Amino acid sequence: MKYSLKYLSFIVLCMVTLSINAQTFPQFTQYAYNTTIINPAYAGARESIAVTASSRWQWLGVQGNPNTQFLTLDTPLKSDLPIGVGISLINDAIGYEKSFGLNTDLSYTVKTSLYNKLSFGLKLGLSQFGLDNELLLDPSVIGDSRFVNTASFSSSWRFSTGVGLYYQTKSWYFGMSVPNLFMTRSLTTNVTFDNRPSYFFNTGFIHELRSGIKIKPTLLLKLLDGNPISFDTSVNFLFSDRYWLGVLYRLEDSLGLTSSLKLNDRFALGYTYEYAFFNLNQYTIGSHELLLKYTFKLRSKCHCPDF
Repeated sequence: MKYSLKYLSFIVLCMVTLSINAQTFPQFTQYAYNTTIINPAYAGARESIAVTASSRWQWLGVQGNPNTQFLTLDTPLKSDLPIGVGISLINDAIGYEKSFGLNTDLSYTVKTSLYNKLSFGLKLGLSQFGLDNELLLDPSVIGDSRFVNTASFSSSWRFSTGVGLYYQTKSWYFGMSVPNLFMTRSLTTNVTFDNRPSYFFNTGFIHELRSGIKIKPTLLLKLLDGNPISFDTSVNFLFSDRYWLGVLYRLEDSLGLTSSLKLNDRFALGYTYEYAFFNLNQYTIGSHELLLKYTFKLRSKCHCPDF
């Protein structure tokens, strides 16, 4: 019975997703190391100052392929306070579309036992959406009724709010969040955005197989109103508390290899390669993702598992 709660959330989510015919949803792969992007309740969860930079090049080799960059920072306000804060910058481009986002996160944590914590989070964001001038000035576009007010497409800003919940023990975790629960119309133009919220559920656990080897399965679900469920799942192995190596699967989309190396107590470097299942493979050399993370522990004795 002592392991039942540890595996419950992971098993239940697996059963739900495998029973649904889902389609993929474009997203970054190394979410387990940059969780504040989707869940504000994670801010300060590791009782450390964490700075993470990541870049993803999807379908590399295809003109106009999606590429995304993240830069995040999160930390507890003080080592003895249950409040965490975070900030993130997101740059995204696909084809002629481009966007930039600035988000701030605030979390409040309740300790339910020595190792168990329940955190609540709030996300406030400001984002800009635009279309490249190369498209807007194209002779075939000029005069098109859909692009009459080109200024509206070159710089449109909106405000958003999100919420999250995160539960963590010594060996497993579960999170649920809606990072875009509420989004305004454009603050600067008459452009209308798709305001359907996205719901995220993520879980995972870490277990020692033998001395020097640990296993960490993870699962991420995403629900968007009107779309089928999508999910990512991975199984990672930690060797000597320094080297991560694993495989990942994105439903009906891709299969990949992920790796991470702890350069020292503060710096970690990660890389992921994904192979797509569909016909685009003849034009691309796969999807690639790099991550660099800096962590500075605020307490010498910190119950911080490798989540």
